[in-house]
Amino acid sequence: PTERGRDGDAPALPRRSSSRKVEDGADAAKEKKDGAAPKKRADGSGAKPAPKAATATAESAEGEQKDLMKMIVQQNRKQAAQNAEWSAIFVGSQGCGKSTLLQKFLMSEGQGDPKPTLALEYSFARRASKTTPGAKEVAHLWEVGGGTALANLLDVPINETSLKTAVVVVCADLSKQNEVFALVSFWLEQLRARIHKLESAMQKVPAKAKLMEQLRQRAAKRFASAASAGGDKHEDEGMVKHLGVTVVIAACKFDEFSSSAEAKLKRTMGRCLRFLAHVNGASLLYVSKDDKQSVNNFRALLTHYLFKGPQPAAKSKQADHLQHMLIPAGSDSLKDIGMPLRPEEMTQLPSPLDAWRKKWEEDFDKTPVIKAGPEAVQELDPKGQYKEWQVDTALVQKEQDLKLYLSSQQQEKDKAETAKKPLARSASTKAAPKR
Repeated sequence: PTERGRDGDAPALPRRSSSRKVEDGADAAKEKKDGAAPKKRADGSGAKPAPKAATATAESAEGEQKDLMKMIVQQNRKQAAQNAEWSAIFVGSQGCGKSTLLQKFLMSEGQGDPKPTLALEYSFARRASKTTPGAKEVAHLWEVGGGTALANLLDVPINETSLKTAVVVVCADLSKQNEVFALVSFWLEQLRARIHKLESAMQKVPAKAKLMEQLRQRAAKRFASAASAGGDKHEDEGMVKHLGVTVVIAACKFDEFSSSAEAKLKRTMGRCLRFLAHVNGASLLYVSKDDKQSVNNFRALLTHYLFKGPQPAAKSKQADHLQHMLIPAGSDSLKDIGMPLRPEEMTQLPSPLDAWRKKWEEDFDKTPVIKAGPEAVQELDPKGQYKEWQVDTALVQKEQDLKLYLSSQQQEKDKAETAKKPLARSASTKAAPKR
């Protein structure tokens, strides 16, 4: 074994007794005082060592550290590639076809008709990566049930982690014609409000402050590249309000709508939905569960967004409102959609959205008011067909008890506030200076 000198410049020496160390130290101090160079011993221990060995050792250690860091970085990149993940969130009114669309995408029709979704359901799709051998790609699939009554469940799958890879599928039920415009607008507003809330929270963290702006720029770039003319900017870029996440508007049950609606209503429906999709940077397509081509269009579009599949070409655009429409984001334009009203009528309205809403109400009934939260919960027995005397009596008693409890709580609160007022007056009287 060897040891090193305190100053780090002395060579490695064999272990020796402490008395010998004292003598060597005295000799060295004397030679330094006399100004003479230290004497060399026979074993060369008094001479200053050449730094080559120490330098080589340090360089070797530094090289090993760099190699180790390089290996760690490569391993992390490989792990990230192997764990490529995306998220798709299906939202819409109750019974609009969300579960059916999800079943069609997963190609699990053999399991029978899907059951109604009660709240928030999760499933996933996984496939082998086409770019990294041995890696897997996973898509997390969320379905928000309960319609607008449980719209706040959107906060669960839409979070800071999933924003970069989220795809939101807004499902509309074309068989309920009057509600389509209002419900699609409702879910787009809900999504925008959720993203705004996340953005406000991220702006407080310097590392995440610009994330949403970067996502919107990415969306605008993709939107422009999908246009038939190409280029860096879309011709309607100033009118499009990108959400930052990918949005697909899937209008379901087109076969039922097509067989019952007049041609004029089909045209108005198509143009209004094209406008809503275009100004929000979203894709639009009509789907019928028994129409193979429309199902394949939906599956291909969602595969592109989730697994980076082939991008739908601009020539695949199908804008005929009498057929199953397919309009990828960026392939449409306000010029092709047209104006909803005459120019003199447009100037009297505050925004183009209001103009399209007015056009909708001219052809369909008045847009219904969409309720959210507990107000949207439907009554279980509106006709009173399933009355039970014991249950109804207990319910009435519990409602009376609740009213009495709330009344007593309010009385106690009023008494407490009344008791505080004299104390506040006396305190102010004592604090007042004498004249």
